[in-house]
Amino acid sequence: MDRKQLWIGTAQGVLLRVDPAGAVTAERTVTDGIQLVAASADGVWVVDQLAGVVVRIDPVSLRQVAVPISLEGTIDAIDVLGDHVWALDFGTGLLTRISVLSNRQVGLVTVPAGATSLDAGLGGVWIGHTDGTVTRVDPVTVTASAFAQVDGTIRALAVDEARESIWVDVRRA
Repeated sequence: MDRKQLWIGTAQGVLLRVDPAGAVTAERTVTDGIQLVAASADGVWVVDQLAGVVVRIDPVSLRQVAVPISLEGTIDAIDVLGDHVWALDFGTGLLTRISVLSNRQVGLVTVPAGATSLDAGLGGVWIGHTDGTVTRVDPVTVTASAFAQVDGTIRALAVDEARESIWVDVRRA
């Protein structure tokens, strides 16, 4: 969601723009399959995991506006923070920073093993892990550091800008 509309990607590669009332205001096939979507005022980024690409889409026309960005490994999570899109491979721990301005990879950092979730905001990129660690990546220096440790496996993580908080969904054994 980009605070004005909801974006839905389908396994058939169709991107849907939905207004706050729930009406589909636009739809277009943009790739062979969409597994992940991230949006900001600058655009909509969709992930075709089978092709291993991130594709930038114009939010008005729903047309591809740049060459798809190929990434090594699997793209398991994606988010946008400022002028960068962040894509994470849970298996390898590789977090890729993509410039919104140049539409190319401009940074790479390895985070600890066992990543399970990603969200961006509050001046950082946040990653949850199976061992209960929350990692913060500085978006300027692209360096990772441990932020907190919880008891259990982090299943999901969310940034709450209004409350200046990071929320985690934890499964305990």
